[in-house]
This record gives sequence, structure tokens and C-alpha cells, in this order.
Amino acid sequence: MAENHRIWNIPPRPEAVADARRATRKALADWGCAHAIDDLMVVVSELVTNAIRHGEPPITLTLCLAHDHVHGMVIDRGPTLPRLAFTGDLAESGRGLPLVADLTCTLAWRRIPSGGKQVSFTYLLREKP
Repeated sequence: MAENHRIWNIPPRPEAVADARRATRKALADWGCAHAIDDLMVVVSELVTNAIRHGEPPITLTLCLAHDHVHGMVIDRGPTLPRLAFTGDLAESGRGLPLVADLTCTLAWRRIPSGGKQVSFTYLLREKP
């Protein structure tokens, strides 16, 4: 596995979200990208949670460091594509994907030929002021 490319298998259990966050934190620290940890914790938490709740196993999380970006994707076998819904302030759910869209340069999803879906993002690394 390349040093700037990490892939994790995510068990379909809610506790696996914390494991995905820990793995992401370690990868970002190893890559010298500690300034991006807070934002990418939100992104990874939301996408992995959605895959566990609405997708089907197997679930994988991939992160790649490429120059000034972190590219990521979550793949699961579920047939339902995400919906970017804008909800009110009092809604109990539905705010996650809009938040991920705000934190990232790109957020996209597609069906994959082998079945299931891929949700991908690109995060611009920038130094905190």
C-alpha cells in the first residue's frame, strides 16, 4: 500500500464510525496534515455513518493524499444513492451531506458497475490562519 493511500474495511456496526475517525486521524497525522483533522473527521464520520445506516456491506473507506488535496471515497453495496436535502435548523437528520458539501471542494456519488455506490470527495488542504 502506498504511503499516501490508505484503504480500510468498515464493519457494518455503528461503533465502526469511531474506528474510521481514529484511522483517518492517524493517516492525516502521518501525512503532516494535522490542520485538516477537524474538518475531515466530520466528513468521514458523516459518510461512513450513512454507509452503515443506508448502505449494505461490504463497506470500504479510502483516503489518498495528492499534493494539496485529500481525496476520499466510501463504497458500499447498497442500491440507494444519497440525496442532498436542505433541511431546517430543527430537523433531527438530513444536515450531514450539506455540511460535507460545505467542507469539501467536491462531493459526488455514482452507482458502480459491480453493484452498490461510491461516494467521493476532495478536500483542499490549506493552512489554518
